[in-house]
Formats: sequence, C-alpha cells, structure tokens
Amino acid sequence: MALLLIPVCSQNAIAQTSNCLCFTALQCGATVTLVQNGSPAELDGLRISSDGINWTNYDVGETVTLAEKDDCIFFRAANKNSTFGSYDSSTKTYNYYSFSTTDSLAASGNLMSLLDSTCTQISMPNYGFYCLFSGCEGLVSAPDLPATTVSSNCYNSMFDGCKSLSAAPALPAAKLKTYCYANMFRGCTSLRVAPELPATTLASYCYSHMFDGCTSLILPPELPATTLVGNCYKLMFNGCTSLVEAPELPAAEMKSDCYYGMFDGCTSLVKAPKLEAETLASRCYYNMFNGCTSLVEATELPATTLAKTCYYGMFQNCTKLEKAPKLPATTLISNCYERMFYNCRQLKKVPTLPASTLETKCYSNMFFGCSQLDTIKVELESWSDGKATADWLSGVASSGVFICSDLLDAESVGTSYVPTGWTVKTYPKTVTLNGCGMATFSSEVDVAFDRNEAGAYVCVLDLPNHQIDCNEVDADAIPAGTGVLLVGNDDDAAGRTINFRLADDVPDVWTETENDLRPTSTGEIPLVDVPDGACYVLNGGAFNRYVGSVFSARKAYFCIEQPTVVANATSMRLVFSESEVKTSICAIEEVMADAEVRYDLCGRRLTSDKKRGFVVRNGRVVVEK
Repeated sequence: MALLLIPVCSQNAIAQTSNCLCFTALQCGATVTLVQNGSPAELDGLRISSDGINWTNYDVGETVTLAEKDDCIFFRAANKNSTFGSYDSSTKTYNYYSFSTTDSLAASGNLMSLLDSTCTQISMPNYGFYCLFSGCEGLVSAPDLPATTVSSNCYNSMFDGCKSLSAAPALPAAKLKTYCYANMFRGCTSLRVAPELPATTLASYCYSHMFDGCTSLILPPELPATTLVGNCYKLMFNGCTSLVEAPELPAAEMKSDCYYGMFDGCTSLVKAPKLEAETLASRCYYNMFNGCTSLVEATELPATTLAKTCYYGMFQNCTKLEKAPKLPATTLISNCYERMFYNCRQLKKVPTLPASTLETKCYSNMFFGCSQLDTIKVELESWSDGKATADWLSGVASSGVFICSDLLDAESVGTSYVPTGWTVKTYPKTVTLNGCGMATFSSEVDVAFDRNEAGAYVCVLDLPNHQIDCNEVDADAIPAGTGVLLVGNDDDAAGRTINFRLADDVPDVWTETENDLRPTSTGEIPLVDVPDGACYVLNGGAFNRYVGSVFSARKAYFCIEQPTVVANATSMRLVFSESEVKTSICAIEEVMADAEVRYDLCGRRLTSDKKRGFVVRNGRVVVEK
C-alpha cells in the first residue's frame, strides 16, 4: 500500500479548485484511505489533488497522509463511476467502498465528484454512498450532498459512528426511496442540529434509525409528510437523550410500523407530539416512547379502530408518566395494549377501559410494575381465558379500588384479574323499567346512560300538597351515591332495558339540584340500612310505604323521619316539571279531581277515548266498556 505525503495547499491554488470532495487536516499527520469492503464493482477510476488543479491517479487502498494542519486532499472520479456500493442478494452481503481516517479532519465540497468529475450529477444510484464515512470518528464536518433524486440505500449508514460530526449536510430530495437515509447519522454523538428534511413522499424505512444514538441532538427536523408508509420513521430518534421536544407529526393515516420506536430512549423528552389518527395499523406506535423517562403526560389518543400490537409498549418504562390518555376504542384486537404502560412507576390515573369483550393478550402486562396505580375502571363482562389480561396488574399498589360491572366475575383475584387486597365496586350493566316505564336507581360509582332511552329525574317531597315534584336533570351521567328516578321518554317505555356504562366526567349540575331521593347504594356503602321513619319506594307508578327490613341495592327511596299525617299514607303521587301528573293511583285525597281527565293504571294520561277496561277517572278506578 503506497503512502502519499501531501504538502500544504497554497491559498491561491485553493481558490482555483473545482468544488470536489476535499479533506482538510485539523491536526498534523491525519490520514485518509479509501478501502474496499467485500467485493464491490471495480471503479472506473479516481483522481486526487492537493491543489484542485493538478490531478494524479489514486488506487483504492492507498493511504494519504496530511503532514501538517490545514493540509488538504481532493478526490474526484476520473470520469464517471456508477456506484460505490451494492448488495448481493444471493450471499446476503453488502459490498462497498468506504473512507478510513485517522485524527481530526473536515470534509467539504461536492461529494458527487466521486461519481461525476464535472460535479453536475444530481441523482444517486442504489447503494451509491452506502457506509462511505462509517466509523470516521475524527470527521467533524460533512461534504455537500446536492442530489435531488435519491435511490434505495444511497446514503444508508453514510456517517454511522462519526462521533465528532457536529453539523449535517442539507438533504434537498422531496421524494424518498427505501432505506435512503436509514442509519445515516447513527452514533453521531456530537450532532446537535438535524438537517432540514423537506420530503413529502416517503418510502419504507426511509428514515429508519437515521439519528439513532445522536445523544447531543437538541433540535429535530420538521417532518411535513402527511402520507406515511410502513417503517418510515422506525427508531428514527432512538437514544437521542438530549431531545426535549418532538417534531410535529401531521399524518392522520397510519401504516404498519410507521412510528415503531421513533423516540425510544429519548430520556429528556418532556412533550409528546399530537397524534390524530383514528384508525391504526399494526405496530404503528410500537415502543414509540419506550424509556422516555422525563415524559409526565401522554398525548391524546383518539383512535377508535385498532390493529394488532398497535400500542405495544408505547409508554413502557416512562417512569415519570403520571396520567394516561383516554382509550376510546370499544372493540379490541389481539395484543393491542400489551405492555403499553409497563413499568410506569409514577402512573396514578388511567382512563376507563370501555371494551366489554377481550381479545388474545390485548391487556397483557398493560400496567405491569405501575406501583402507584390504585384505581382501575373496566367495562369488561368476562375474563375470557385469563390470557388476555396476563399479569396486567402485576406490581400495582397493594390496595386500591377495582370498578366493574355486575356481570364480571370480581371474585377472580390475582395479577391477571382483580389485584389481591383491592376493594371491588360494581355498577349494574342494565336496569329494566317497570310496567309504568319507571325505575329508581343509585350506584356505587359514576355511571352514564343514553338519554334517548330515558331521563334521570330528581325528586323533592312536597308534603303540604301531598305530592313528589320531579324534575329531569340535563345530564347523561349520574354521580355515585345519588338517588334518581328513571323515566322512559315515550309511551313504549314499559319493560325497557336501560344500559349503563362508566362515566369519566359528571357535570356540575348535580351539585346545584335539590333532591330528596336517597340512594340505597353509595360510593362507600354498597347497601344502606333502612332508617327510622316512614320510607317510600317505587311500586308501579307511585311511591308506596315500605314495610321491609332490608332495601334492594342500587335503588332509591324517600324517608320522612318525623311522623306526620302524610307519613301514614300508603302511597304518594308524582308530579313532573311540565305539570303533567304521571302517576296517580295513591292514597292521598284530592288527587285528579278533574272528571274529564282519564289515566291508565300506571298514571299515564290518556289522550284517546279508545282505551277501555280499568282506568282512573275523577280520582277513582272505574271499568269502562
């Protein structure tokens, strides 16, 4: 191997140089060698020059020594070179030429001079500069990369391991190809500012691992593409431990593995980007923020259509994460939430999990190691075979509250079911209205319902007028420990099933509303004791005097604690806010004295004279034929 000693370039000579690739020594004795890796295609020829004017042939493997600081060496093609790299699919090997350098060097000029001596070429061949500067630990600056047309793997691993590289070249291409920038700056631990990335047309793996291990990177590039492809951003910023804020991610449609591990190990990241996709793809958010140990709050996740492994490990090992986002999807897919919050040791608040049916490993290890977590709310109706929730609550707080519907087997305990030592609170999944289209209701937890099926009424005793005044609350959620009267909202409500779900938010209107109905189930007591005094419970279309010793759970009642003449009545009527008497069969006198008004036995006003049989008229039950 020949050893060429290059003298110092004169300033006049440098001024006359063409814009070819140039290496400049930043300390005495720096060396540059182009080496062959594997069996790449033979180059058509290379030239070198110390002044950019006088050129000599260069043989691959020759070492150029720059004896003094500021000595420089230029490289260009003899005429044209097709590529500096290739891939042999038969042997699965990469074959390429790369520079090997010692000591500190600065690169400059147009790198395309290696392919075209005139430096006019602006398109890159496949594997064109694959690994070209890989391992050049003393390289502090990069040459220009003016190509506007890139090809598969053309810059793959180009500056991999260039630990001293502090600035990246511009990358003007608007349309990318597979692996074109993959691993390009991996391990460039001195790189602080990423180059602009204007491309709007992506390709699979185009940015994969691009800044992997760039531990000094503080300013990421803008990512304007709105249409993604599979694996496009995979592990792009993996291990960028100085990155505080992520770039915006405007794409609304996901592709498989598109954000896989994108910010994995970004230990300084405090703010996650907005994610607007409503339909996900397999592994799209896989390990996206894994190990982001400074992340306190997660971004909103509005997706309602999931895919296999879509959220796998998304926030695992985010040890400062305190609050999880809402997860609105009601239909699960296998592995969809597996390990999503694994080892989030500060996680204290998680959303209701609204799905009623499980899929294979959908919640497996979901909250594993979340040692501060002490409340879980689920809409599950069964545990399936237990594998769907395998170790999902292993390592959570030793005591807590597990909230579920009355359909779930809450007696199954352990790390894959209800945590041992936790208190269980349940709510009714359904309530059936009686033959008059009514039911009283209360719950241990906040619940929501469909106002198209029924309304929730608060009721106030009006003892002087011998009635109960009922007013509908403008809300579709009922707070825990609140007694209400459910009333169907049409004439076909008799026997209707009202469906309940857990409510995350309850409006303030409930705190502003007077209500004498008492709950038989509260947030602290699943079933209250019957108090002293005169108690009334719903029976048909009226509230009747209760003579039992034990209430039914999840109902509501009235209690008149001091005996009065009204307390001796066996029944009390209901009057609604619109002044329509809904129930009227009662023991109070003066009820429905208007002989022209007729009611059925549930107290519903009859608007047609076609009704025959038992009706209430003039306060009396009569038979009309």
